[in-house]
Formats: sequence, structure tokens, C-alpha cells
Amino acid sequence: MLKSGKLQVISPLMLGLMLVLVSCRSQTTQYYSCEGKTQGTMYHITYEYNTDIHTEIDSILVAFSASLSNYNPQSVVSKFNNNDSGFVADTMLIRMINLSREVWSKTGGMFDITIAPVANLWGFGWEKVSVPDTTKLSEALRNMGMDKIVINGNKVTKTDPNVTIITNGIAQGLSVDCMAEFFEKKGIRNYLIEIGGEIVAGGTKKNGEMWRIGIDEPIKGSDYSNRVTQTVINLNGKAVSTSGNYRKFVEMNGSQLGHSLNPKTGYPATTDMLSATVIADNCALADAYATAFMVMGFEKSMELADKLTGIEVYFIYLGSDNSHKVAYSKGFTNYFAE
Repeated sequence: MLKSGKLQVISPLMLGLMLVLVSCRSQTTQYYSCEGKTQGTMYHITYEYNTDIHTEIDSILVAFSASLSNYNPQSVVSKFNNNDSGFVADTMLIRMINLSREVWSKTGGMFDITIAPVANLWGFGWEKVSVPDTTKLSEALRNMGMDKIVINGNKVTKTDPNVTIITNGIAQGLSVDCMAEFFEKKGIRNYLIEIGGEIVAGGTKKNGEMWRIGIDEPIKGSDYSNRVTQTVINLNGKAVSTSGNYRKFVEMNGSQLGHSLNPKTGYPATTDMLSATVIADNCALADAYATAFMVMGFEKSMELADKLTGIEVYFIYLGSDNSHKVAYSKGFTNYFAE
């Protein structure tokens, strides 16, 4: 209301302050959480933003599965595997192959996404069959090789039509990276993204504390309902992945063999490694290295980890007295929660 017949004059400075206040009110943020199914597993995501973007999150996960899901017969990777005449490589497939080739090279071939024929024979892929015989394994091994996949610009070809790719050793980690990149582009800085146990964390929780991640004790046959925490780490701006053989295995001659397959022999790896946790700048590499370390065993894994930059590790392995032992890289100490 105007008083004394005088006009109220608002200075440019005051007008600017009023606009800022209105803008701040419209940009009030809160923490949102969502969960659901994707890639044959569950996802759990928490983020701070000015609106609920659950629908966008689901759209990204659907698009990712349309590219790299082995269980979707119409996905890009399935068309590549089936030598489909309509196959056209996308940026996600190329990105995954390039990252996989990097880890394949640095681990001496102990991480190999072309192990698909072997994984399917053991029932660890998208086909469910019985334990294979040596003849089938030998044939499957001949159909492997990262060097048989050729990338030329935006085209992906293979020198052997029998080469097929299994994505479960890196794709979930890559999907977490894609979600984190989406968040960063939207200006979301506080978030926790977990897909099938692969995790990227940024910023802090609602209470201002750092995100705390538990590393499970490797108890054979345990699941998410009766898991036991071995240790807890703080995470901010990093990715973490843990691989282990204690939840998924196959019976053979009265023994339980883990799902970590040796690309050289075609058989489940028999090593002293029980659990491998990797912290890295991106989740795809953390996922892939954790998978490779399970095959390589404790000593070779620790030797390689000491040479890698941007990688920190936490290993649980069997000692000579058959007890659980723990070892970790020097830099991993920076992540232990108090």
C-alpha cells in the first residue's frame, strides 16, 4: 500500500537483491532417494537437488541396458555378439571396450570381456547350462581374445565371428559412472549412486557427514540379509568396487568353485583371494580391476596395484594357516572411517 500519496522507488540494487531472494526460494534443495531394478540387480541412489528426477534416472538406466545388457536380445552388445546385420556400435559400447582393453593389457589378460563363451558354459553368463567338459572349454577358449575386436573410429568389428562379449565385469561400474556424470552436468554435487554393489559418492550426506561405505566380511553363502561388515570407509569424489567368490559359485566334484574365471585356463580361478576392494577415480576401472584381482591372487594383485596410479586396494585373502588375512595399499589408509 502507498502512503502519503508518495511513490515507493526501488533502487536497482534493492531490485537485484529481491530477485536473488526469489531465485533462492525457487531453488530450495532437498535429499531424494530412489531404488529399483536394473541390469538384473538393484540400484539405490540418493541425491540433493531442487526436484525429484527419478524419471530421468530410470530413463538413463533403460538407455544403458539397451546398449550393454547381455540379457536384452535387442541391445547393442547382443547384436554385436550375434553378428546381427543391423548392428551399429554406439559410444557406450566403444567406451566399454576401450576401458576393458586397458585393464586387459595391464593385467596380462586376466580381465577379458571376450570370456563370454566360457562364462556361459559354466552358467555364469546369460545361458544356464551344466559344468562343461574339456572339449567344449577348449573350443570356447579358441573363440576368445581382446585382440580380435577392432575399433576404427565409430565402428566396431571382429576378426573372428565367434567372438562374443560378456559385460558383467565392468558394465555395472560404467553405468554408475554415467549416472554420476549426469548428476554433475545437472549441478548435483551431493549424491551416492549404488548399482549392484558398485558405488560412486560425491559431496556429503544430508547431515554434512561423508558417505560411509561398508566392506563385507567374505562369509561363504552370505547374502544381503545376513552380511557382516569387515570395515568401513569414507568416500567423496571416488568410486569403489568389491569383488568376491563367496556368494556365487558352482558345484564340481563335491567342491564349490567361485565365479571368477581364469581367461587362460577357462576354469574358475583357484587363488588365495577372498575379496578384492578397489577405490578409483571411476567405477568402471574399479569394477574391472576388482574382477581381475580375484583371478590373479594376492601377491600378484598387490604387486600390480603398487604400480598402478589412481588405484587403492583392500584385499582379504587366505593365509598359509588358512585364516583370513587383510592387506591394503598405503593410500587406502586415507579412506578408513574413524
